[in-house]
Amino acid sequence: MPVAMTAPRPRIHLGPLEFLTSSLSLMFTCNKARLVGDAVDGYVEFLDFGSAAQPDVPPEMRAVVDPDFKVNFGERLHANFHVVLQDGTVVGAIMDRIPVPAPRMGGTLDGYFDFDLDRGRAAQPFP
Repeated sequence: MPVAMTAPRPRIHLGPLEFLTSSLSLMFTCNKARLVGDAVDGYVEFLDFGSAAQPDVPPEMRAVVDPDFKVNFGERLHANFHVVLQDGTVVGAIMDRIPVPAPRMGGTLDGYFDFDLDRGRAAQPFP
């Protein structure tokens, strides 16, 4: 069934029990910390989402988006994000209903991404 977008901008909520989860690991920059921050709240708000973006049309007048929609090569993805991070061991303890340890990290991460979706080389190695 097609979906009508009636909000000013499409927004995906982040959290440990949401469809989209997020985490931050300082892999090579601080490998002795051995910490992972899990998103306990936040969002990704899309400003451009390929041909589905209709920024010049009021929300109540926008065309419906087909459920099989995909962003095609050459189209733009642009979004703002806000992530509230909590120590992953705390989040895991809450989810597993075990004693909650003292958090060793936490904070917020705000930013954006903006890029055109392009096809890589056919023999491009992926990590």
